[in-house]
Amino acid sequence: MDFVAYHDRTSADHQAHFDDLFPQGYRITSLSVYGRRGDERYAAVWVRRGGPDWSAVHGVDFAGYQAAFDNAVAAGFKPVLLTATGPADDPVFAGTFEQRSGSVPLTRHGLVRGDVSDAATIDHWLDQARRNRWLPTSIAVYGEAPDLRYAGIWVDDSNGTCWTLDGLGDTAGEYQARFDALVPVGAFPHQVAVSPDGRYTSIFRDDRVDDWFARHELSSAGYQQVFDQFVPQGYWPLSVQGGGAGASTRFAVVFGKSDARLPLTWRAPTGPVANAALDDIMQQAMARHRIRGAGIALVQAGRLVYARGYTLAEPHYPAVQPSTRFRQASVSKTIVALAVHRLIQDGQLTFGTRVQDVLALTQPDGSAVPSMFHDVTVQHLLEHTSGLPTNPYGIEPQVALAFDLAGRPTQLPVDGRKTDRFLVTQPASPPPTTPSYSNWGYFLLGHVVMKVTGKTTLPAALSGLLTRPLSITGLRIARTRVEGQTPGEARYHPTLFGIGASIVDQDRRWRATGYGGFWGLERNDGGGGLSASVVAVARLLAMLDIRTNNPVLQPATIANLFTMAMNGGGHGFDTALVIDAAAGSYYGMKGGSLPESSQNCVRYMTGDLSMVLCWNRHDIGEGAGGDGWWYPDFPLLLNAARSLAWAGDDLFPTFGMPSLA
Repeated sequence: MDFVAYHDRTSADHQAHFDDLFPQGYRITSLSVYGRRGDERYAAVWVRRGGPDWSAVHGVDFAGYQAAFDNAVAAGFKPVLLTATGPADDPVFAGTFEQRSGSVPLTRHGLVRGDVSDAATIDHWLDQARRNRWLPTSIAVYGEAPDLRYAGIWVDDSNGTCWTLDGLGDTAGEYQARFDALVPVGAFPHQVAVSPDGRYTSIFRDDRVDDWFARHELSSAGYQQVFDQFVPQGYWPLSVQGGGAGASTRFAVVFGKSDARLPLTWRAPTGPVANAALDDIMQQAMARHRIRGAGIALVQAGRLVYARGYTLAEPHYPAVQPSTRFRQASVSKTIVALAVHRLIQDGQLTFGTRVQDVLALTQPDGSAVPSMFHDVTVQHLLEHTSGLPTNPYGIEPQVALAFDLAGRPTQLPVDGRKTDRFLVTQPASPPPTTPSYSNWGYFLLGHVVMKVTGKTTLPAALSGLLTRPLSITGLRIARTRVEGQTPGEARYHPTLFGIGASIVDQDRRWRATGYGGFWGLERNDGGGGLSASVVAVARLLAMLDIRTNNPVLQPATIANLFTMAMNGGGHGFDTALVIDAAAGSYYGMKGGSLPESSQNCVRYMTGDLSMVLCWNRHDIGEGAGGDGWWYPDFPLLLNAARSLAWAGDDLFPTFGMPSLA
């Protein structure tokens, strides 16, 4: 790369470089002004490359930058880079403009922190950016805490790029913690601005470059040392941002071997059979919503007729296979409900079995559970009418604290039984109540299944009831931490990068919300914690088609399951119908989503195509209120599939499972 980089240069030096490099075809790709007002210093990176006409301004105040902006826009130029330093009430600005078509990017300066309803705050414009799909491209921070001020540029983004600008004035340690939480889940530090008092404001995005590294809290000499070490290895500074003055100046830098963003490219789908029409539908859907990975499986009359893995991602991204495991989220409830109906069929449970009779829970201090908990039955849990607290997620620190206060010191992560013992202390209503969707209800059902079968994990309990009779392999409890993922598990990508205090680490370090900053999935979680491939889940749907020699459920059990689900709700489904009782024809669907992680659904229909669909991104327009294009029946795909003459072949043996039909 033909580039020139410098730092700690005066305004006059910077102007001299401009006068020298601009005529030679160089253009500024990174720009930072820092230091004391009236004695500013500049760091810049120039690259010799073609491109549109451009201009620059530096050393100007509010009015000067506004005038430069107005003149540039009038001439067809758009703002690209923006940087500032100095006190909150008298900053100095520098920036660049390029001749570009399209709308003028949102550009603001002098912003403070505050309410989203106040247009003078950066919080307001970040909210507007989310609502209008604007992507942050440049950020500046000046002043000193607690009176930091912000300036930034946001451009229209039709690609659905994931980003965050939550780090507004982090300390060096906070920025490092944010970096450590976000980078392992695919975030790239697009720009990290440094305030005059050493606070860090960062843009992280998921459109990254290849082969990069970042450093911060570098002195001038420290930055030069990194530069001298890595430039001979083919790296060059993609972003250099300074803050502070004199010996207190600190730099945040990003180095890479290229500043080209890695494109998301379509891979050849994987699976034993192919159909171009169906694959095209999936490709269009994934491109529309920036989905990197998906799996789909179609079942007809107990046979697996289609199973594909789809990848639209950067180079070197693991290709999704039909056997790739996805977090099943609330589809876990469908699996657990099938296991409960198997236990009832086998006489090991009844719908009226009282949950406390099985689990024998106590409160954290060892005292008896509230009396109303004794009235909760298996049927109440199946139908979401227990009146119990509904949500066991994100509460792990409260669970640990309850046991600590009871004199039973507990560290994170907490297990499922302790979670149950804490939740029984929370306000509840006597059952049965009006149905209220309950994650904890199915969490409890999973623990009931474990207790009745005498197994210490939910997958082990499900093995004897479902997975072993059906030759299903690979179903397991999902892993929470990003470092705990295995090669056969899908990677997950949020729509919005977020972090939270870990609920799986005792030190409460920041983690990405989808990987421990909110969700904890290893508590033998029947409400949303199972992980399985689309083929494995499709095997369960295929089982429901089998009415002779079914290895799991008898016809009467299947009929009762759908009848009770239609009449009372739940039983592992969001919606269920008995289409024709005499003919044994049923419909059931279940959706699942873990924000910042996955989104999926199962759709069963006797005599029709049944479907399992998993995406490795969330918030992609499901049902009413979204764009309704895939959930729960994906009519575009199913209608195309129905028009095909499926051969009598069964793909289950391809995945190590004997034919059921």
